[in-house]
Amino acid sequence: MSRSARIALLFGIFTTLGCTRPDGLPLMVGHGGPGEGGASPLNSLAGVQEAWALGADGVELDVQLSSDGQLFCFHPQFVKAEPGTSGFVNARSAEALASLGLAPLTTLLSTDTSGTRLFVVDCKLFAAGEWSSYLDSFAAALDRTIRAHHLQGRVHVECRSTEFLDRVRDRISGVRVCYYADRMEEAIPTALEHRYGGITVPIGAANELSVRHARSQGLHVAVFGVQDRFAHHRAWSLAVDQVQTDDLGFAVGGVKDTEVCLPCSNQPAPAPGHRTGREHANGPTHHGSELGPPQQATANRHTCFDVEGTTANWHG
Repeated sequence: MSRSARIALLFGIFTTLGCTRPDGLPLMVGHGGPGEGGASPLNSLAGVQEAWALGADGVELDVQLSSDGQLFCFHPQFVKAEPGTSGFVNARSAEALASLGLAPLTTLLSTDTSGTRLFVVDCKLFAAGEWSSYLDSFAAALDRTIRAHHLQGRVHVECRSTEFLDRVRDRISGVRVCYYADRMEEAIPTALEHRYGGITVPIGAANELSVRHARSQGLHVAVFGVQDRFAHHRAWSLAVDQVQTDDLGFAVGGVKDTEVCLPCSNQPAPAPGHRTGREHANGPTHHGSELGPPQQATANRHTCFDVEGTTANWHG
């Protein structure tokens, strides 16, 4: 089988499972679409289109439920209908929310014409009314939407509420359920106890040992709050599965010539043109692939490349 055929096969496998890229690097997922550093608003049609144009592997979207069972992309707890008024999203109809400029989730899901990209649905549970029926309605709306768009295998549902995630786990097939927490010490045992498939934590909460432990237990590890280049290098060095980035241009486009990867930061300065971690668009990237499995690409074990992408140095 040719190299191009092998890559195509691996690409098909990773898009179906929603794990890591075939080059062994984490999936690069745009926070809110393009990330905080993007040119377009978060959770918007323009933002998701910008993410695809930048080459994102997927997008993370903040999702809430309308009073009539439709899903909209919106992060804040309250929506302002007019000056001096505010209220919960689920107290307003889909028509009212659309008139305020909120984007229906179905519209943003329809932007992926390739059928390969990942959607991370961050469910924001801000409710007016009875709590249990609200959770039931939210899970049912998610199930309808995923089925309607044939997204089984390409959706991660993340939330801080185990009450809600248990419903998603039991009622929706073909999705990865991810527990969202501020600390690894909470995230890992909670996810394992509830039989979830992954965890989502701040980049500052993750370290080499905790990521390795989580992955050894079969958990998909996603990190968020990845804003600057140092944070991206840290995420790559920790060998997480998914990076929810606020700088898609950097994360997808590759490391600039002058950058030094985190594990090499105490090494002699690289020669001009040295690239680390991700290779430029014109050359291959092999971090954690041909030189070893992704889980070996940790803070003390990683791959660096020269500017032409032809010389690999394995640090261990």
